[in-house]
Amino acid sequence: HYIEWRTWDHIKGVEGELKATELYDHKLDPKENTNISELEENRSIIAELAKQLSKGWQAAKPKD
Repeated sequence: HYIEWRTWDHIKGVEGELKATELYDHKLDPKENTNISELEENRSIIAELAKQLSKGWQAAKPKD
């Protein structure tokens, strides 16, 4: 489970600066007790998940 926390400009309706990230391994930590986003070995996973997230939910839909 990957989460990004960003600032939000409520007047312009746009997201801003990345403030924090969270990453949880549901196989080893199903209750999300340990945020593993800061571990060096997860840098490539974070980069890939951030890329997927930036594309939005519609990009994740299966192709017909």
